[in-house]
Amino acid sequence: FGDMKTRIASELHRSDLSTYISNSILSAIAFYESNRFFKGEKRGTFSTIAGQRYYGTTTASPGTLPSDIVEIDSIVTTVNNRIYKLDQVSYEHLEDIDAGVTPLSGYPRLWAWYAEQIRFYPSPNNEYLMTVSYQYERPVLSADLDENFWTTEAEELIRNRAKKDICMSVLTDPDRAQLCASMEAAALK
Repeated sequence: FGDMKTRIASELHRSDLSTYISNSILSAIAFYESNRFFKGEKRGTFSTIAGQRYYGTTTASPGTLPSDIVEIDSIVTTVNNRIYKLDQVSYEHLEDIDAGVTPLSGYPRLWAWYAEQIRFYPSPNNEYLMTVSYQYERPVLSADLDENFWTTEAEELIRNRAKKDICMSVLTDPDRAQLCASMEAAALK
């Protein structure tokens, strides 16, 4: 993070913009963090609890979800030595099929993501190990020695986005901002 800030200050030939540079880097990361990049995916596991339909980061162990989930791609489990992929449905669909009846239990076949929780249907009748493949949230950069995907593999993209913002908003230099925008687009490709 510190190296990127130093490089931006050097490329702009300005040593008086440290706060703007830090904020512009974080803003550039916020702009791109909803995009899917190859290094933003991972797997995590948790176990279901018999009779429990909802699972979140505050669920008691062993049902605690990973805390860095942004978007879930798939959930699989093993039942009787066979791997099953659970089907994702809308939360409203689960509300419809699970309303006004005696709750079914068994191995979960359906899931929905709502309010940062996973809901299963039917309710687990046993402990099942769930493997979740998901897009994860990277830690926020704060210290100069912090590094992650944004300061390594995506450094050129973030650096040029940050410089573009500074050129437009602080330096009022639209020509230079356009050059940085071209470099940002090339890095994104």
